[in-house]
Amino acid sequence: MIYFDNAATTLQKPEEVAQAVKESFSYIGNAGRGANEASLFTSRLIFQTRKQIAELFHMEDGEQSSAAERVVFTMNATESLNIVLKGLLHPGDHVITTEMEHNSVLRPLYELEEKGVSVTIVDCEKNGTISCEKIKQAIGKKTKAIVCTHASNVTGDGNDIAQIGALCEKYNLYFILDASQTAGAAGIDMEQDHISAICFTGHKGLFGPQGTGGIALADGVCVKPLLSGGSGVHSFERKHPMELPAALEAGTLNGHGIAGLHAALDWIKKTGIAAIHEKEMALAEQFQQGIETIPGIHLYGGEKRVAAIVSCNLADLDSAYVSDCLAEDYGIATRAGVHCAPLMHTHFGTEKQGMVRFSFSCFNTTEEVEKAVRAMQDIAAENRGKVTAYVGAGGKTSSIRKRAETLRAEGKRVLILTTTKMMVPQEQEIFTAYEQTGQESVISATASVWQERRAAEKQLKERVQSVLDTYGCCVAGSLIPGTEKFGMLPEKLMEDLLYLADEILIEADGSAHMPVKAPAEHEPVLFPYMDEVVIVMGAHAIGKPLREVCHRVDYAKELLKCDADKIVTAADLKTLAEQGYAIPIQKQYPWMKISKVTGKDIKLCLTAEKKDKVRDKQ
Repeated sequence: MIYFDNAATTLQKPEEVAQAVKESFSYIGNAGRGANEASLFTSRLIFQTRKQIAELFHMEDGEQSSAAERVVFTMNATESLNIVLKGLLHPGDHVITTEMEHNSVLRPLYELEEKGVSVTIVDCEKNGTISCEKIKQAIGKKTKAIVCTHASNVTGDGNDIAQIGALCEKYNLYFILDASQTAGAAGIDMEQDHISAICFTGHKGLFGPQGTGGIALADGVCVKPLLSGGSGVHSFERKHPMELPAALEAGTLNGHGIAGLHAALDWIKKTGIAAIHEKEMALAEQFQQGIETIPGIHLYGGEKRVAAIVSCNLADLDSAYVSDCLAEDYGIATRAGVHCAPLMHTHFGTEKQGMVRFSFSCFNTTEEVEKAVRAMQDIAAENRGKVTAYVGAGGKTSSIRKRAETLRAEGKRVLILTTTKMMVPQEQEIFTAYEQTGQESVISATASVWQERRAAEKQLKERVQSVLDTYGCCVAGSLIPGTEKFGMLPEKLMEDLLYLADEILIEADGSAHMPVKAPAEHEPVLFPYMDEVVIVMGAHAIGKPLREVCHRVDYAKELLKCDADKIVTAADLKTLAEQGYAIPIQKQYPWMKISKVTGKDIKLCLTAEKKDKVRDKQ
């Protein structure tokens, strides 16, 4: 199995970790519960692991306590966040968080909100990141804390913890950091970034066993205990001890898990966080670059990546389906769904579809990433329709319509699109128009504009699906105001539609109603995902002067090495088709099938076109 679900838990651990856990069953006692050799050994091991965590986060000894004393062990980051949030926030307080958060932050805050804590959730920018300016604007007189993730478990994008920490320092706020995705995989400086509490888990980037996690507290931060009970000290007192770390560690610690975490931290120090981070980021970048040209691929975030995560979708295919294909057909483990981060999926409009999340570890390899890229390419190719582009002149539209009727008679679903312009079909029931939204700039578009655009695209897809279900054939495009024509859909939307039909026929060239054409350098308008190109020329141009029947006559003169008065022959049509289209297209897109055209084929094709014109005149 190729394992790309490291954001959930790292499967591949350093060998030292497994060995340490195995051996711990021979020597781990109950720390702080006796003076026997096993108990004392365990106490020393846990203390050494506290010091490792303090060093990892660049903690310094303070006036009230040492750095190691302020490292508290828990079962996981969820427990850590519950302890800190419920121990610091009280009715009447105000706390700021973000849409990027995991439910381990959101649900405790919702509970606190019911008890009188005011919660502000700062919304994301279009790319899924958070503006520090918006956080600053949310600070009020009663604001007590800012809590946020270091990196999203959905996109891998990070928050600027230096800027947020500076805000907290300026306004005297607690800064609570969820480091679930970054502890051990990215640098965190508690002192420099003015962090009040770092909540971390041991089983992800720290490469420790499950059931380990913790809290690193700044000097002087007093958190009310969530649990009380056995502490090993002050047993006659009715209240749980308030001294750290015992105050937040009621009950027996997971000594065996901490033994593994201790070994993992040793390995991280030897390897170096910078080296780990560099390799993981390189793998994520390699994967993203490999899949970003797949037609219909949707990538989410990644512009400010801090954790090695790439989340994506293939058009509107269910994320669970794609993830299952990867697992069953290629042995690749990913995570599908909403990843316990509902606000992020609401932001991206993937509440129902979810996303396919690939998350990388330094134990993964470039070869594994290459296999994942090929697998995604294969899944895309297997689930989209065949795409045929029609280029040239004198019969493209009629050839498309004729081919569509043949395919529909065979029971296939046919979608007709254009990358240039086409006439709106007379059969209005099969035409689906895309309603353009006002502002088209992706960079400058406001949240309301891109949300409207997303809604319009969803509506178009639903209409196309409905027309295909009803008629077996659909024509779709963007209406051109003041004309009876429609143009090309937004590129990504057009790619999504490829997955709705069995065959997609695309008019990819314009000819100004001329039967012959020589293309300019920017023509025809093709895309790499097109499977076949059909070249069409009008036989009714034969016997007429080139200037009267050819679009872009100057280009044709160069190809034919003639003047504009030359009488067109069947050989000329073949030359224009070969030299103007077939050869350049094969050079640029060698994988595309090109329908070879001979003089006879052209004549037969365009005899039908000529008859159609005669009927139109009658």
